[in-house]
Amino acid sequence: MSVRAAVAGLFWRVSRWTLRTERVPRDGSGILIGAPHTSNWDFVLMLAIAWEAGLPFRWLGKHTLFRGPAGPLMRALGGIPVDRRDPAGLVDDLVARMRAGERFYLVVTPEGTRSGSG
Repeated sequence: MSVRAAVAGLFWRVSRWTLRTERVPRDGSGILIGAPHTSNWDFVLMLAIAWEAGLPFRWLGKHTLFRGPAGPLMRALGGIPVDRRDPAGLVDDLVARMRAGERFYLVVTPEGTRSGSG
């Protein structure tokens, strides 16, 4: 068992949440939609779900999350920085990663889903 899977297992044992999953293929790539994204705690849940399932995953985050000492940690957790003022080339970069053989599930949290209204 990996360290990530052990941490995820511990999280699910002590949290008030119950994880229920379907079989997820682990040998490919895909897109996971994280919605509704209502809290920054959703990040912790995303890590626990992906680590429990053993999924290789990446996620998109605003570039300011990757500044300073937090940058290496965010990248190690699968983050890909996005400068929302100039996102040109983001899709090309993701496609290039996949064509180069990197296999991962991309977690996408739709814009505007974090507010409680709507």
